[in-house]
Amino acid sequence: MKTREADRQDIDLTYQWATDPLVRQNSYSSDAITIEGHRKWFLRKLEDNEALFIIMEVDGTPVGLVRFERNDTQFVIGITVAPDQRGKGYATRMLVEGL
Repeated sequence: MKTREADRQDIDLTYQWATDPLVRQNSYSSDAITIEGHRKWFLRKLEDNEALFIIMEVDGTPVGLVRFERNDTQFVIGITVAPDQRGKGYATRMLVEGL
């Protein structure tokens, strides 16, 4: 598994993952998101010194994202596994690699 920091080129990919019904169902907010809203949020987070997005790849294929973010009194860790990569045990590996 290879890790890399997310960048602007990952906006559309992460939007696809974020709009997956299972992801929406299990997110902090299950509200629908628009591509415009996602772009603004994603670009803002890339510039945020308190947030880190790490894309995980296996054999050059992105399989998911781990997000670390510090809020006022806590840290938030978010893990998103690409829909076509679920069931392969990546989530735990992604967390460990991200840490």
